[in-house]
Amino acid sequence: MLLTARDGKIPAGVGSSWVSDPIEVENLRFDRASHFRTSTCKDSSNKKSGTSDRTWSTPPTSFIKLNVDAAWKFSPYSSGFSAIIRDNQGSLKVVQISSIDAVYPPPLAEAFVVLQGLRLTSKMNFKKIIVKSDCSGAIDLFLKILISDSSVRVWLEEIWEISIVFYPINFAYIPRNINKLADIVAKRTRILGINDVWMDSYSM
Repeated sequence: MLLTARDGKIPAGVGSSWVSDPIEVENLRFDRASHFRTSTCKDSSNKKSGTSDRTWSTPPTSFIKLNVDAAWKFSPYSSGFSAIIRDNQGSLKVVQISSIDAVYPPPLAEAFVVLQGLRLTSKMNFKKIIVKSDCSGAIDLFLKILISDSSVRVWLEEIWEISIVFYPINFAYIPRNINKLADIVAKRTRILGINDVWMDSYSM
């Protein structure tokens, strides 16, 4: 459960103490479940009519957009991850790449790179963020309150805890052909096996 309490406790906020009073736990869970639901969004493309944007689009004014992707290979086991942040002018603000000698299931891999991106972004001055992934399974996970798989739940709980730093925060699916830059960078990162972060000095 994404918003479940641990040992009867729930965090009051990022980096804060854990609340143990049962009534406070239930109130916090309800309030944050409402916040999380209203802060998320559906895919912006019109799936019913079959229409969608064919190119990457800039986020609204004062928003940043975090595009993520993961690439993997089973022989030998290797994965590459990319988290790319751009502003409403389309300018690159942050590029984070990482690689590991392991392979996660697709939704878990995307959750991993989203968590990496949000960890970094939460330390900066950005408050309004749109998170885009071309893995619809991962987006489905982010939008769910009930998660039974404990291996996924740990990362999702941290994603949720970090997400309260931002308002609003929107998670949405994006077709792979539109997520092309993140896709190319993730694949290249897997091949090179590198870990690095680039930041626009004006973003700090």
